This record gives sequence, structure tokens and C-alpha cells, in this order.
Amino acid sequence: MALFSERSGSAGNKNDFGLPRLDIEPSRRGPLGPEHAFETTGGFVALLYIIWAANWTLSWLHLDFRHYGIIPRTFWGLLGVLFAPLLHANLAHLMANTIPLFVLMSIVLARPVYKGYAAILGIWILGGLATWALARGGAVHIGASGLIYGMAAYLIAAGFTMMDVMSLVVGLAIAFLYSGLIFGLVPSIFGTTSWEGHLFGAIAGVLMAFVLHGKAVAGTGG
Repeated sequence: MALFSERSGSAGNKNDFGLPRLDIEPSRRGPLGPEHAFETTGGFVALLYIIWAANWTLSWLHLDFRHYGIIPRTFWGLLGVLFAPLLHANLAHLMANTIPLFVLMSIVLARPVYKGYAAILGIWILGGLATWALARGGAVHIGASGLIYGMAAYLIAAGFTMMDVMSLVVGLAIAFLYSGLIFGLVPSIFGTTSWEGHLFGAIAGVLMAFVLHGKAVAGTGG
């Protein structure tokens, strides 16, 4: 069973912005394909709980995975670009992220038109790098919230860049249902929320919508 589908030639490999299209989507009939979006997302969420449980257990030995989050503008903090979305401050932090993460990731992966794996990878890396480069220092930025904001922004922006009815409806629905997320894009009075991770995740989501679906914009002209 093929994990990834066959690709066409080089034509059309760039969008209207001259950027290469990321085309890493699995075969629709493969185990990671859209038909298995719920299982894939459920497996990812389960992994987050396993990592949290392992970290809680190892904390008794004074080992803490949370130190591998994004530490802005430090060499070792670059590791956090890879690991930060997998780490959470505590169980309450993880539980707060679980439902929106499951809902948004399931939607992104369930419709092949979204190019979900490329979108998530781009949000993960670009949002993390921006947080590392520009977020406030002296803090460790962890959690899947950046992915959540990124996927929400991606779905909203993709609805307008692709301009097909279903994508537009989904984008507007996400904008309505998750409108409260906008408050996480500004500094918190408590100072413990990585609002920078939220902001840069959202920006990465919008960017990925244009990178992956920019050609659709030109196609709507008269």
C-alpha cells in the first residue's frame, strides 16, 4: 500500500508568488490519507499525553522535557522549534489544547484540497522559527497552541484563497466558532501565556494558505 501518491512533472510546482509548492501529501488510500484523518489526529493527541505522562514520571528523577521548548535567540533553544508543540506545562495546559487541536487538525487532514501535512509542517517550522527569533527572551515557549492558532488561521485564509464553496463555509465557520482566539494574540496580563507563539503560528497559517493555494486567487479573475 502506497504511503504517498505519485507526482506530476515540474509544471505547476510554483504558485503565483514564485514559491515552490510543498507537495508531501500521502496517498488518499494510504494509512495516513484523508480517510484516516480522525485516527491520525487521535494518534497525535495520544502521543502528546504519552509525552506528558513520561515527563511527569521522569520529573521524580529531576528530569524535565520542558526545558527543550523554544528559548528565543539561544542555540539550544532552536531544538524547541521541533519539540515545543509536543510539550506542555501541565495536564491542564494539555487538556485545554486537546479539543481545538483535535477538531482543527481533523478538518485540515480530512479534505485533500487543504494539503494538510504540508500546511501543518509549515506552521510548525515557520511559527517556531519566528517565535525563536522574535519572542521575548528569558522564557521557555512550549505547547501546541501555536499549531492551533496556525491551523485556524490557515483554514480561514484558505477559504478565501481557494474560493470554493465548501472551503469558504469552513473558513467562515472556524472564524465564528474560534473568534475568541483573537484575545490570545496580545500580551497576557498574567505574563505566562506565549502570545508570541500564538501570533506567529497564526501568521504562519496565513502564509501557508497563500503558499499552497495562491494560484487559486489568480484563477478567480474575470
